[in-house]
Amino acid sequence: MPLSETEAKVTEQLGDWFTYNQHMDSHLGIWTNTLSDYVTALATNNYNMIKMSFEYNHQTYYSVLTQACPGFFVELISDASESMNTEEFKFVDEPRLTIDSPSYTVDTVVKVSRATTRIDEMIDFYCDVIGGALQTRATTADGTEWAIVKMDSADALLHFVNRPAPEGSTFTVAQLEDYVNSVHDKYIKSTSCGFDQYADMHWAYDSHTDLTLSDVSVKLEAGGHKYRWFGAPGNSYQIYAFDPSGWTFQLDLAPGNDVPSTTASYSAACKSDDGCYGQGLCDDTEEGHFYYATKTWEYFLF
Repeated sequence: MPLSETEAKVTEQLGDWFTYNQHMDSHLGIWTNTLSDYVTALATNNYNMIKMSFEYNHQTYYSVLTQACPGFFVELISDASESMNTEEFKFVDEPRLTIDSPSYTVDTVVKVSRATTRIDEMIDFYCDVIGGALQTRATTADGTEWAIVKMDSADALLHFVNRPAPEGSTFTVAQLEDYVNSVHDKYIKSTSCGFDQYADMHWAYDSHTDLTLSDVSVKLEAGGHKYRWFGAPGNSYQIYAFDPSGWTFQLDLAPGNDVPSTTASYSAACKSDDGCYGQGLCDDTEEGHFYYATKTWEYFLF
């Protein structure tokens, strides 16, 4: 199933946009001081919107969630209600933003959110493997589970949300996760081979701490997680790690001492310059196995 078909199947689940759907929990959250301008622009251009209000630490906030393109969503958040009819904003008892007294002067990314049915696995991946800290975990009255993780070197928060699927759903978040992971199982064959369309659905994390890519690779292997090494311009490296939901996490860290002796490489234009067009180095790989290959040792994970 191509990515375009998956995007269409997700969009079909949204119906008339009168109610919030579990797929909407995969979104980018942006703080803005001009929410009313966005509401006007979205309405003028016939974009669907979900308007919400919520409270955090006795402060009321307003947000508008919209679909930027099929299958991908953006939530605009503000504490300003000027020039808006606040009665159109439905109050939700959810931790949609947990930042004390935001004081941003320009539009700023404040969270990245992922709809998932694998909350425990996501907490383990982003906290124990990648090195974040669990900030909040809660379950709301309707059974929606939330986990919010803070990375050491990032101001934006990671939200993981397990919202029950509506009755009659034909393509649920659980089905999406299972399908995307099945694609990775088929095409991501080793730390240097394979990169499917869904691997481009990722967040990126830049950190200037002592944590290195080599450190993370050891933890990824210990946890049985797929990942890819890539060479980048300027003698630098990246790891694309595959989290339990099927999304990838691009790590831009210092390389450390255990970089593989051969890695697929990219130019500054993000184009493969080693002749492999992003698929990497795939000699001696076998479908159904994942092959870990470091500088000094290698093995198959069945």
